Amino acid sequence: MVIKISQTASNVQQKFDIYYDYNYMYEGELGSVNKYQKILLKKDGEGILEGKFYVSNVKHFIPFRHLFGLEDLSQNVKIFDKDNEAASFVFSKHGFLKSCYKITYKEKTINCYKYSKGRFDFLSVYDSDKQIAEIQIYTTCIDNKYNYKIYLLDEYKEMAEIFSMFVLYYANYNYTDRFHMSKGVEVTYTVYQLTRYKKKYNPNWLKENFAQTNFFVDRL
Repeated sequence: MVIKISQTASNVQQKFDIYYDYNYMYEGELGSVNKYQKILLKKDGEGILEGKFYVSNVKHFIPFRHLFGLEDLSQNVKIFDKDNEAASFVFSKHGFLKSCYKITYKEKTINCYKYSKGRFDFLSVYDSDKQIAEIQIYTTCIDNKYNYKIYLLDEYKEMAEIFSMFVLYYANYNYTDRFHMSKGVEVTYTVYQLTRYKKKYNPNWLKENFAQTNFFVDRL
């Protein structure tokens, strides 16, 4: 399954169109004022999922705590389906150059390891020791509007909405520039990240699991 998320509005509004296997499915929306507002997944204007920010325990604000083997948790968001908690997202720092995003879903923890190179950010997504998805962020943008793709194994497609929300969450904390002044401006960022989890990125995973996709043409 391939999920494409294209940002359609930035600046005052933060909106996204979401496609499942190239068919339009949902609209995503972030807060217009700051990153602590709600994250919304909508269908025909009606809310499907809602993400709400919550504050970590005060111990996670102690500087350099993670360098001593203690886990620091931040960027905490809970995902709700109506009044029920469906999932949660958090950013974990737990050692020198060791960090990942954690998705909790149905008592299962999914880890997302970031690796940046050239014009792409990659998130390699693991259920235990098995890679189940790769998320790509193309770092060329126009007016601070970015494009994202999720390559998700079909056996995990029940989590498609959760991963769509996760990309909105990731964009909210990493790629959202509110109240900018650019118009018609294209920018390309070259990125690189030092991480002790580089081995989690498998450059062959896409070709091994999505053999029918032309990655050079269909990169976005």
